[in-house]
Amino acid sequence: MFSGSIPQEIGMLRSLTDFALSQNNFFGSIPASIGNLTSLSILYLHQNMFCGSISASIGNIMKLARLHLTHLQSLQSGDNHHSGPLSKNLCRGGQVANLSVINNNLTGRIPPTLKNCKSLYRVRLEGNNFTGNISETFAVYPNLNYISLSNNRFYGELSPKWGQCHNLTSLQISNNNISGKIPQELQHATQLQELDLSSNHLVGEIPKELGALTMMFRLLLSGNQLSGKIPPEIAILDLSHNSIIGAIPQQLGELHFLEILDLSHHMLNGSILISFNDLQSLTVVNSSYNQLEGPIPNIKAFLEASFDALRKNNGLGTTGRFFHIVVI
Repeated sequence: MFSGSIPQEIGMLRSLTDFALSQNNFFGSIPASIGNLTSLSILYLHQNMFCGSISASIGNIMKLARLHLTHLQSLQSGDNHHSGPLSKNLCRGGQVANLSVINNNLTGRIPPTLKNCKSLYRVRLEGNNFTGNISETFAVYPNLNYISLSNNRFYGELSPKWGQCHNLTSLQISNNNISGKIPQELQHATQLQELDLSSNHLVGEIPKELGALTMMFRLLLSGNQLSGKIPPEIAILDLSHNSIIGAIPQQLGELHFLEILDLSHHMLNGSILISFNDLQSLTVVNSSYNQLEGPIPNIKAFLEASFDALRKNNGLGTTGRFFHIVVI
């Protein structure tokens, strides 16, 4: 494992194409002379102890396709955490494909050069303090496969244009200040497999059009102010801490490979479907804080569920050879 600082003289290696210093103990600031490495296409600096801001000169590297600055500690010498905004010249050359600056204290708005960077393929900005209206900050990216914006301070409403990212498989925007409704246009992002909009301020009903996303295996909508009924077209959910009403959709009983089901903190009523007895793959369940009643399914996930996972209902219990539990 190497340590020390990056010397200013690094800028003299103008023919350098790959520069990887990740997972070491390098410290100090990233020298501005790094912008002289105009042949550089890959820059890996993650998991070190660099201090100072991300040099604006990085924007001079036109061929840069991969920029990894993840887990950098101390972009500001006072508190040992990366701080400041992203370089306004980032992706000026229009070739950045992979960008990761996760888990720092980066602040400010996303630069316009990144908004218009059509080459983006994989973007990870989570775990910072970025801000700005999310509907104005990002555009349509034809090559985008994965983007995580979670744990920041983005606000505004989700743009219907996310549905035009036809190669997008994962969209994660949890724990921000997003408001408004979930756009039904997301149905056009047909490759979407993972959608995490949890812990925001979303309102309204869950669009039934999301049921058209046949490749979806992870849909997280908990911690919002969603209301209405669960659309029968929707099957794979974490909907806890919303205001969903009505009966449990029949389709949930057909998910034989489902492992985790959280329907807590709603106004669901009636009994739990008898078809839940076939969900043998289910390992974790939480149906607390509803108005459910009747017997619980005769499967391990329910029979071994904690008291907290079943409490605050109209009356759920086991029958037969199992001891009787009534959760109120």
